[in-house]
Amino acid sequence: MGQFSMKIIPSTGSRLDGNQQSLVVATTQGDPLIEAQKAKGLVDIGAEGLIVSGMIHAPEFHDLIWQSRLPAVAISCFDPAYELPTIGYDNAGAARTALQHLVDLGHRQIAVLHGAVYNNDRTQARVDALRNQQGELGMSFHEVALSTAGGCDGVAALMSGPGHETALLCLSDVLATGAIFELQRRGISVPDQISVMGIDDLPGSAYLYPQLTTVHLPVSRMGQAAADAIAGWVETQDVPRHCLLEFELVIRASTAPPAPT
Repeated sequence: MGQFSMKIIPSTGSRLDGNQQSLVVATTQGDPLIEAQKAKGLVDIGAEGLIVSGMIHAPEFHDLIWQSRLPAVAISCFDPAYELPTIGYDNAGAARTALQHLVDLGHRQIAVLHGAVYNNDRTQARVDALRNQQGELGMSFHEVALSTAGGCDGVAALMSGPGHETALLCLSDVLATGAIFELQRRGISVPDQISVMGIDDLPGSAYLYPQLTTVHLPVSRMGQAAADAIAGWVETQDVPRHCLLEFELVIRASTAPPAPT
């Protein structure tokens, strides 16, 4: 339930199929109250476990979990102190790794495009990590819709400003894709005039022109691990442990040292 990457559904579903269980997907528009309502509906029709995205949930959701004693795991995050088992990656670490790649190339003026932080602890963790790394860097932060169009709009807004940025750090490959499209539409060369960095490593990111430098998040492995955790919990009643999965920097053609001034 929640804002799932499309990469996670096949891996989770196929893993559950192997355990003679079925995956039912409920969308919530990122609204905790809708999530709680959808969760109750699934429990009412006999759901044996829930996989939810992130750690921000309505009180009604937590009440449902504890009252029904339903197995539930939170994905796309990792926090051993959280009350549900978490299976995912270090969002703050992924953002710092992306930033460090740009800094190592020599970039100091960096614009950050990100989706809404309200009710999204994964994006909030990434933004907070970057703000804490500012130091002597000239970073600006721009919240846009988490979509290709949002990436385009972010670039359009940047181009209406002073234009000192030499790199664009997008906290999602979806935003980076839109950013590259808009930069190309404006005749701005990537990476010769501005570097573009993403986070996710979506399937299409390796086929953009130029190919997108990004941080690979282990979404497919996360889906398999979540499926195994839920299946085991349902069958044995053993609560799974928190699970941290490693991310990886993937350097491609969309980033380069800043052009000499």
